Amino acid sequence: MDNGLALQYDRLLGEGSYGKVFLVRQEDGQQFAVKEIDLKKCDESGREQAHGEANILSRIKQENILLYVESVICDDCLYIVTEYCEGGDLEDYLQIVSKKGASIPESLVSEWIMQLGGALKYLHDQKILHRDMKTKNIFLKDDLTVKLGDLGIAKVLDLNQSKADTFVGTPSYMSPELFSGQSYNHKTDIWGLGCCVYEMMTLKRAFQGKALWTLIREIKNGKVLNLPDTYSLELRTLVQEMMSQKPEDRPSSKDIVQNDLLSYHTVHVNEALNCCMS
Repeated sequence: MDNGLALQYDRLLGEGSYGKVFLVRQEDGQQFAVKEIDLKKCDESGREQAHGEANILSRIKQENILLYVESVICDDCLYIVTEYCEGGDLEDYLQIVSKKGASIPESLVSEWIMQLGGALKYLHDQKILHRDMKTKNIFLKDDLTVKLGDLGIAKVLDLNQSKADTFVGTPSYMSPELFSGQSYNHKTDIWGLGCCVYEMMTLKRAFQGKALWTLIREIKNGKVLNLPDTYSLELRTLVQEMMSQKPEDRPSSKDIVQNDLLSYHTVHVNEALNCCMS
C-alpha cells in the first residue's frame, strides 16, 4: 500500500500451503486482509498461481467478489491486499450455527445463492472459471453479505476456448466430470456452488468420504442428497439441479440470478438477517 500510512499487523487470519493471511490496520483505522505468499517456497506452478490471482483480482470489480486493493513484491514475497471481511469465512460461520443447534433461513440461503450466482455470472461473462468453489473461499461482511474470494486457481479461457482440462480444486467440491478426466466448463463452478448451498441448508458437507477413492465414488455415482424438508421443494429442486451429474442439466449462473423463487425470497431477507445476526 503506497499511500504513506503506517500499517500495523493485528493478527493471523489463516494460512495455507503457500502463505498466510493477516489482518492489518492503517493508522487511520481502516482494516485490510493481506495474503503473504513466500515465492521462494513455491514451485513454478505455485508462483504462476500467485501472480495469476493478483492479476485476475486487479481486473475484477463486482460487489460480491472480494475487493482488490493492490499487490506488491518485497523480499521474495508477494503481498496481495484485499478488503477485510469481518464475519470470517462461510465454513466457520456454518459451524457456529450448527453448534447453536440453529439453521439458516430460506430467505438468507436464497439471498446468498443470488449473490454468489451474480459473482459467478460476472466471472463467466469474462470467460473466467473460479474452479475452487467451497465455503472456505466465501467470506462474510458484518451484515452477512457474501464475498467470493481466493482466485488462486481461477482459469481464464482463451477467446476460442470454451473448456479447460486441468485437474484442480478441492476434492469434496469437485464435479464428476473432473474425476472422469473430461474437459469442463463453467458448469463445474455451478456444481461447486451447489455443494456450498447444500452446506448452508444441512450444515454438513455433501460428500465426506473418509478416503479419496470413497469420495470419488460418492461423487461419480450420484450419491442421493437428502435436503431438509423445512426448505421449499423449489429450493431443494434447484440445488439438486445444480448438482446434476450431467453438466448440461445444471443451470447457468445467468439462470440462477434470474430465478423467480430466489428473487421472491430475497424480499424477506432482512427478517432472516436480524435472526442470524442476533
